[in-house]
Amino acid sequence: MKAFYFLNYVVYAWYEKRDNLPMMFAISVPVVLMGFNILSITYLLSIIFNFSLPFTKVNVMIMLIALTMFSYVVLYRKKRYIEIFGEYKKKQAHLRRHRRYARLYIIASILFLLVTLVIADIRFDGHL
Repeated sequence: MKAFYFLNYVVYAWYEKRDNLPMMFAISVPVVLMGFNILSITYLLSIIFNFSLPFTKVNVMIMLIALTMFSYVVLYRKKRYIEIFGEYKKKQAHLRRHRRYARLYIIASILFLLVTLVIADIRFDGHL
């Protein structure tokens, strides 16, 4: 759970300096990254084990809504994020390495999605 909290904090801190609604991005960016990872892993497993994908547009929307609700209940309900993000702000100097890992996770998630899309494109001869 600490990694999830820290990822939300990194996104919140980055958007706090650049936007007037950092909370919206702190909720949505980690949810979208988790959704990308779930879809990519499921697709790669479907290729390896030869099963059909259980995802339709409705199923993906339900999954993203469920992930958003999870994020809200675990971190943002009753303003728990204020206490958790406050602890991270106090330890900011000691968390440089962890901040790099969070950035690496964000970049790796996007690259993983792109690689999965390239594999899907090659698999279907350019007819996605």
